[in-house]
Amino acid sequence: MKAGLPAIIILVLGSVPALGQELRAQLKDVDRLLALRDAAKTSWLTWALHHYLFFRIPLVRPDAWLSRALPLVAWMGSRAFRLCTLAALLLGLLMVGRQWDRFAATFVDHFSLSGLAAFGIALGFAKMAHELGHALVAKSYGCRVPTMGVAFLVLWPMLYTDVNDAWKLTDRRQRLMVGAAGILAEMTIAAWAVLAWGLLPEGTAKGMAFTLAVTTLFSSLAL
Repeated sequence: MKAGLPAIIILVLGSVPALGQELRAQLKDVDRLLALRDAAKTSWLTWALHHYLFFRIPLVRPDAWLSRALPLVAWMGSRAFRLCTLAALLLGLLMVGRQWDRFAATFVDHFSLSGLAAFGIALGFAKMAHELGHALVAKSYGCRVPTMGVAFLVLWPMLYTDVNDAWKLTDRRQRLMVGAAGILAEMTIAAWAVLAWGLLPEGTAKGMAFTLAVTTLFSSLAL
């Protein structure tokens, strides 16, 4: 027994370096696992923060019906229509200037629940036209428009159109037109609505023209 004790001590001492190396290796494995856990936690927090600040809900895949609709609205991109729209806007604003008291009185009359509801409906219509403007112009340049839907920016809803293909266009003017198409669509509606308000007799149609004109003018200028 006494003879065996030194041998045991020597064996134990001799195994210390190997045990130390194994312990260090295990500690490195633990460090790696902790780093992976922290990275996963950070990634989850980043994902949650990103998706809280901004996320999209695609509602329609419009590419096919945009291709069918494009020939029906191509005339809106003609030079003649643009000139007519500019003339309508100038004439409409001139008529508003001549009837400013009535225009301002109508604005005051719309500060009611029904008036605010009408403004809300008009705003929704204007924003749909805005997104369709982006989509149709992008499609006219051969871009694919895979989705349209609702996006949430810090939980605030807004319509969106996926026109990422526009960045593949080599012509800078075409890219600018895709970006500006939404505002141009709203301004087009505003121009004809202002003219309609000036020409129509008193009644529901005139009130609708007023609501649409004011909504699209403010909406486009706000952007």
